[in-house]
Amino acid sequence: MTSSSLNVANEGRKPLYKTEREKGRIIMKEENIKVKGYTDTWYIIDREVINFKQYYLLENEVWGDETCHLVTDKDFNVICETFDDIETALEDEGII
Repeated sequence: MTSSSLNVANEGRKPLYKTEREKGRIIMKEENIKVKGYTDTWYIIDREVINFKQYYLLENEVWGDETCHLVTDKDFNVICETFDDIETALEDEGII
């Protein structure tokens, strides 16, 4: 099931934190993500697992690549802002 079908299925009700529940399974939200301290909503454009930790590269749903991307951890806590790809940003932060 895609994120867009989740949005249709869940129209009219508030999503559970950053995930959606469906028939006992937890499905990660990949769009319409709200990030603390930032306006608008974001969506995942890339992901990377480093040392068993999940990282996401988010793009703003309104401004797209006209504004910086956000690198976040699995809970969407911001690691950094970047105009680079996820690997370069994680290298710059000393994570890779």
